[in-house]
Amino acid sequence: LVKASTGMASRRVTWGKSLAEKLAMLPHGAKPTKREDARPGMRHWTKPLFSKRHLKEMKKEAEAQGLAWPMAGEEKAPAAPLESFYEKTIFMSKGSKRERQYDERKKKIQDKMAEMPKLVEEHLAAQKQRRSRTVLEKLLEIPRRFRR
Repeated sequence: LVKASTGMASRRVTWGKSLAEKLAMLPHGAKPTKREDARPGMRHWTKPLFSKRHLKEMKKEAEAQGLAWPMAGEEKAPAAPLESFYEKTIFMSKGSKRERQYDERKKKIQDKMAEMPKLVEEHLAAQKQRRSRTVLEKLLEIPRRFRR
């Protein structure tokens, strides 16, 4: 099977190249490219020529050899305080619903527990009332032949 050429460069283009040749490919090679000839159901984007790990390694090599890094203007500035992933998502997050409602729930439980003795008394009185029978009910439960 011969793969049809799409005009897009693959990662094999970078094999065996010197650092200077790789740096010459850089601004374009570090970003994904959109395929114009993609049919429905096909991928519309192709991977960049260099992964982020390869870019980091190339940057270290370029600094070691004293070469200029072509993507210096495109790099992000270091994160400001409270801007790292962990600080934004974990420390400064709104928390789960259970965590947010914890104090309200504890207060509600304390209030309900304070009312509990009164409710228990009412319940026991209602059970006693339900179980007690009047004289008439007691008489009606006795079979007729024994009522005389």
